[in-house]
Amino acid sequence: MTGQQFFYFMYQFHCLRIPERLHLMPHSAHAILQMLADCETNDLPDPCLNAKCMARRLGVTPPMVSRTIRHLRERELIIVEPDPYDRREIRMRLTQNGRQALQEDQQRLDTLMDRAMSHLPPQAAEQFLAAFSQVIDNLKEEIEKMPDSDFDFTHKRRS
Repeated sequence: MTGQQFFYFMYQFHCLRIPERLHLMPHSAHAILQMLADCETNDLPDPCLNAKCMARRLGVTPPMVSRTIRHLRERELIIVEPDPYDRREIRMRLTQNGRQALQEDQQRLDTLMDRAMSHLPPQAAEQFLAAFSQVIDNLKEEIEKMPDSDFDFTHKRRS
């Protein structure tokens, strides 16, 4: 497959507008809710869940995470409260609405992907996902090696 063919396939996928058509929340909102859900599930005593840490894990800027947290709070999907041990820090947790919104998004996406992948033999579907994941990792690595690249995966311009 040529680079142009791969780029065209990715463009076709993008044009499907799956998040909009499935009425999914933005990726950053979903990822933050998922981090909070994972902390609940794993019963982490002191999870690293401030905006700076979340930004690093998501590969975005802290202000972007702060905006997303504000929107999630306004939609009553999370509760943000002062850390009882350090008033400069905050603690976040999912509300029941947040858990439900996350679960509904996951269900809609899983249903679509199950239907789309059901036309492939199970082994072919697993191989496709593994190969695609590897290609993405390889592309990230190759782009980071480029000496004149002014782009990084945190969406920040290099100086």
